[in-house]
Amino acid sequence: MMRGLIYKYKIQLLNTSFFIWKFNNFGFIILNNFPPMFEARLEESAIFRRIIDSLKDLVKMVNIDVTAKGLSIQAMDSCHVALVSLQLREKAFSSYVCHKPLTLGLAIENVAKILKIAGNDDSMTLQAEEEPSSLKFKFESKSNSYFIS
Repeated sequence: MMRGLIYKYKIQLLNTSFFIWKFNNFGFIILNNFPPMFEARLEESAIFRRIIDSLKDLVKMVNIDVTAKGLSIQAMDSCHVALVSLQLREKAFSSYVCHKPLTLGLAIENVAKILKIAGNDDSMTLQAEEEPSSLKFKFESKSNSYFIS
């Protein structure tokens, strides 16, 4: 019994790539490889680590508002004495893409633990999907890369 040949095509449309797999005699099946709704890359993860380390002493949870203009955080401490207001514009990142505004709720202490994994010279990429239930951290060093979600 002979099976049909499989062909793989990569299609690039408006900075979005997806793959079409063609199965002979069976038509097309589209497997998407769409980029995330939000992606931001910092060349030095130590910058973001210092920001998070300074926040973790004041607040436990924060909402990060992600827009096309950048990231912003506003949070109050538990005693409602101190207000934290931070804005990282898109220019602060080496690459920044946000197709739709998102709000990401994060536990700062957990993020600080994740950022301890990265070296000072590692680059860091943040990624989130359209309806984010998780934030993905990708750290890349000159020798290897690893994902944490």
